Amino acid sequence: IYFHSGAGRPERGLELYEENRDHPHPPRVHAAAGMGYLLAGRPEEAEAAFQQVLEGVSDEDFAAEIHLHLARIAHEADRPGRVDRHLRRGLSLDLGGRGQLAGPPGSLFRRWWTRWLAESLQAVGVDRGGVKALLAAVKRELDSL
Repeated sequence: IYFHSGAGRPERGLELYEENRDHPHPPRVHAAAGMGYLLAGRPEEAEAAFQQVLEGVSDEDFAAEIHLHLARIAHEADRPGRVDRHLRRGLSLDLGGRGQLAGPPGSLFRRWWTRWLAESLQAVGVDRGGVKALLAAVKRELDSL
């Protein structure tokens, strides 16, 4: 399921994920499913999958990145309180510590997950505190990949 995110098509892994929903998955599989749902226009299911990530991950940078995708979902659903809550948690992201979700520098996973992170930050809006600076750093990383 996670493999499909490395190919830039996490939505393709959704069929496998849905067939094995009750199977205990590692957090990055839930993250890949969440991104697949988000890209497929299924925000409620994306939010549920991303929440499962937060329940099972101890890596702070992994959790921070998921909070930024959840901020996008909340923004698009016009839930400003949730946007602010997820941004507070997500803006602590250290781009150098993204290996567990995005893979090491140079990996296909990193390129796609960095692109999706930029898209989520742009969707939330750069006028929010801290988003503009993080988005600029994410774009620099994306340009270097």
